[in-house]
Amino acid sequence: MGNKLCVYSIAKNEVEFVDRFMDSMRGVDVVIVGDPGSTDDTVNMTWARGATVHAMEECPDRQLAGKIREAYTAIRGGNNPVDILNLLEELDAAPVEQG
Repeated sequence: MGNKLCVYSIAKNEVEFVDRFMDSMRGVDVVIVGDPGSTDDTVNMTWARGATVHAMEECPDRQLAGKIREAYTAIRGGNNPVDILNLLEELDAAPVEQG
């Protein structure tokens, strides 16, 4: 089995961009969207377009940026993100320091 391409994105109240985003994901094997509490139809539309949607705890933008950096570092560091939802759950639970 060959390598697969997985894209992870975070979106909150981005309903107006869902179609454009998902159109740009053609050719990607897995699309996972972390949602930190959208109040519009972002979750339903993204799911309907084929993405896996992962509920995230809402957090301040600075904290969210730290979680993105941690996920990027973990993936680039050689970890195999086969079970990326477990990785995201660990990141949600981890204390994040601004640095």
